[in-house]
Amino acid sequence: MTSHRRQSLAALIILVQIAIPTALLVTRGEDSRPRAFGWQMFTAGTDRWAASVIHPDGSRHPVDVDALLLRPRAELQLDDALVNRLCDSAPDGARVEVQFGARTRTTPCS
Repeated sequence: MTSHRRQSLAALIILVQIAIPTALLVTRGEDSRPRAFGWQMFTAGTDRWAASVIHPDGSRHPVDVDALLLRPRAELQLDDALVNRLCDSAPDGARVEVQFGARTRTTPCS
């Protein structure tokens, strides 16, 4: 392979490595979640996940979310996964309340 071809191939590889993440970053639209093969910055926000299982009698059982999530991050939308995980271990008729920052979601477990 000639020197010119090697340089052209190297330039093409670098161009692809820059073009794909850039295109995915600017075409994300309103979806705030990171995209595969795209660039994103991981945030260290001050908001924390909190969750409780609300039993049928109204009593609350707080859940240690940090024990369930290895590294909870602000940019990941974990509401559905967290609700499903907590409902799997909740008694019949319970509800799960998941809170992140100012956003609170209460879901009945069936």
